[in-house]
Amino acid sequence: MDKWVRKLVQYNIDKGKISKEDADIYKFGYTLLFEKAIIFLITLLIAFIFDAFLEVLIFCIAFIPLRVYSGGYHAKSTIKCMILSGIVLICNILAVQQMSDWEWGKYFIILELVLFLVLIVLSPVEHENRKIEESERRYFRHVVLGIYIIELVIEIIFLLLGWNQIVLGFVLAHVVNAGVVVISGKCRRGTV
Repeated sequence: MDKWVRKLVQYNIDKGKISKEDADIYKFGYTLLFEKAIIFLITLLIAFIFDAFLEVLIFCIAFIPLRVYSGGYHAKSTIKCMILSGIVLICNILAVQQMSDWEWGKYFIILELVLFLVLIVLSPVEHENRKIEESERRYFRHVVLGIYIIELVIEIIFLLLGWNQIVLGFVLAHVVNAGVVVISGKCRRGTV
């Protein structure tokens, strides 16, 4: 991918669309754009293969906003991140599909409270490439709190409507975020 990005940036420099001084910024931006596009395509492919568009949508809605502000484990390379993300998504799909018939609905509140406490106590998790100031830490923690409360309200509404599979999708996405990503990120940093 680096080769494509370099060629694209060089093409834009040659055409006079960007300056040489801005080349590094554009390389960074194009790299992020391509990575996000590849992840999006992989996500769609997984949804198609497993015929699980609803499960994937619910996972993304529940997981991504919290993940952005809670931090946690980061793979060392983009390819490892993509592979791990694909595995996590597939495991989530299979778990939702296998567990959707279980009578677990009334217990989700207990699990969600535990996950909520984990997120509030441990997040945000720093990464070695991104140190978090105390003011940012408080802000991120408040955002995590707000997102989680909104998602809990959505879960309760779906639970009351009897849409347990959607609620399960939210709960399992929270398990991945709080129980796997945040805790493993803290363990990796040696702060748990």
